[in-house]
Amino acid sequence: MATMVLAAAGGALGASVGGGVAGVGAAALGRALGAVAGGVIDQRILGGGARVVESGRVAQVRVMGSREGAAIPRVYGRMRL
Repeated sequence: MATMVLAAAGGALGASVGGGVAGVGAAALGRALGAVAGGVIDQRILGGGARVVESGRVAQVRVMGSREGAAIPRVYGRMRL
């Protein structure tokens, strides 16, 4: 939540400080800096989920493979279907 709030505040501050010509670039820079600061705050408050969760794995399933199958007959002339 702090990421969104600080990004919006940084964008508004950057646009007001940058003026007319450089306002767009300054607004983008202010929004980026605000988002980084908000991300750090969110990470400190909410935690990072540092624990890695692994579930069971299926070892016997082959999704793709290249194996030889039945031969496709090559027919010359006519053949009854």
